[in-house]
Amino acid sequence: MDFESMERRYAAWRLLYVSGEITYEELEERLSRMVLEDAEGDQWRIDAETGRWLRRSGREWVEDDPFQHAHLPSAPGREVSGEEQATRMTALEWLDENWGWVLVAFAGGLLIAAALFLIGSVLLSEPPAEAVIASTGTAGTEEPTAEVTRAPVDISIPPTATPSPTPVPAPQIEDGDHVMVLVPAGSFLMGSTEEDIGAAYALCESLLTSEVCREQGFEAESPAHEVTLRSYYIDLLEVTNAQYAAFLNEMENRIEGGVPWLEADDDEVRIHRTGGQWQPLPDYADHPVTEVTWYGAQAYCQWRGARLPTEAEWEKAARWNPETGEVTRYPWGNEPPDPSLANYGLIVGRTMPVGSYPDGASPLGLQDMAGNVFEWVGDWYADDYYARSEAVDPQGPAEGEQRVVRGGSWGDYPFLIRATNRGMLRPEGALNFIGFRCVKDIEAARP
Repeated sequence: MDFESMERRYAAWRLLYVSGEITYEELEERLSRMVLEDAEGDQWRIDAETGRWLRRSGREWVEDDPFQHAHLPSAPGREVSGEEQATRMTALEWLDENWGWVLVAFAGGLLIAAALFLIGSVLLSEPPAEAVIASTGTAGTEEPTAEVTRAPVDISIPPTATPSPTPVPAPQIEDGDHVMVLVPAGSFLMGSTEEDIGAAYALCESLLTSEVCREQGFEAESPAHEVTLRSYYIDLLEVTNAQYAAFLNEMENRIEGGVPWLEADDDEVRIHRTGGQWQPLPDYADHPVTEVTWYGAQAYCQWRGARLPTEAEWEKAARWNPETGEVTRYPWGNEPPDPSLANYGLIVGRTMPVGSYPDGASPLGLQDMAGNVFEWVGDWYADDYYARSEAVDPQGPAEGEQRVVRGGSWGDYPFLIRATNRGMLRPEGALNFIGFRCVKDIEAARP
């Protein structure tokens, strides 16, 4: 393991702690086992509280920066076993690191010695039987003698308080009429490799001309980079027309960003106001809601105490396998779609009810992460963002003109419904092939 990998591992463990999946003591214990040795024999570890590097200096650990040492870049760190650490300690170092246990043992020894001394004193202070008989004057007469009351000696160590266990997030929760799925904390490879981009162009050129394909800009999906995220919940299904109508009946169709949340006057809208109530068209109640602006999508999620996913959260949920750590080009694997896996390519020519393609689910069981409708996410769009993205919990560019949409739609080519494909649209846009789903932080999901 090298030093950068250790920093990534610390970031992942820290997120597990922040998410409540491990205790602070478990974080400290994990880090105490992870000691690296550089080419010069110096030992290094990361401090659990500050996240800074510590270097062993005699009996102590001192704060230092391993990347400032000239010999490190050419020699990755070597993991030091616990046995090696123990054998390299001097007696003073061992005493310095274990003084607490030595003090407990010493105090326990004193208590035991005091108890033995007290018991022995009491026994020695009792007169022999012959002396008792002589003092009474009659050997055969049994007269009561004064009882010796011995004070009980407590040499037990008081029990320490047991910390309350941190609740482990449930694999699924119900949030009103939405089912949400847990995406565990950890790292995944975000974006497309050169091989992935080459495969995307090859698929495109099997359907369109090379000139048209070169305009697709798949390079915005690179470079592929490792991203670490904390745990979160994400909707199993896209938000439906019926669910959005219930939101409008409580909140009304407000103006935000200069546009309404729902483009209610559009010919393609599937929700109408009838008799003072917002209602979905009967045949479209369980279809994904469309004609919703980015503002309208974000407002719905906030109404639920949730939010839109970040681009990284959406992609991890769409293609990451928590059991193997692997990522795939589509939710179901690396093979292009067929009509049993997704709604795409004008095969149906409109939206389908959410969850209509269970065979195309992601490894976490999420439905419609490819096809049916594009989905709004929280991030601003930038072509070059992946080259400067944060490694932990990226939030996208600080500003921009267009928001990211993900997942492809019922009218898109197979290469556009890949899990890494990045689309974009101005936040005031509302179209009949764009919907959304929400995410919820672990803390917000706890009762």
